[in-house]
Amino acid sequence: GIKKAISHFNDEDFFVLSGDGLWTNGAHETALNRLIGMWNPQKMDILMLLQPTQNMKLTKGVGDYDLDHEGRAIRSKDQSGEYMFTSIRINRAGIFDNAPEGSFSYLKLMDKAENEGRLYGLVHDANWYHISTPDDLNAVDEALKGRS
Repeated sequence: GIKKAISHFNDEDFFVLSGDGLWTNGAHETALNRLIGMWNPQKMDILMLLQPTQNMKLTKGVGDYDLDHEGRAIRSKDQSGEYMFTSIRINRAGIFDNAPEGSFSYLKLMDKAENEGRLYGLVHDANWYHISTPDDLNAVDEALKGRS
């Protein structure tokens, strides 16, 4: 779907967010502004917001990624990594230039960026919830109602 809409971005870098996540922002800056502040298209193709799995109490988290000392993301194929990919990311528009026609997994673009040293991660400084079941939605809804 992103590739079909890519012409609307006029070769500008852009955010992608998935509809099955909900997040809160940290005390000082929004998650999206933190991503913008770290974004460097000269060295990055994708910058992902990552949630520490140890902070995932209400919804299930899997360790999709680890980070190296420079902030590059490394996929944990056995899902034992420290961080879960939140599906919140900034993309360099050019990563879709050679993407296949038709349906394909975005993970292929992430793996390519990782192999080229251009996949980075930013650790989220607040909560992110993966809403994959009605029970997840109810648990998060009750928790957020309790904050007000």
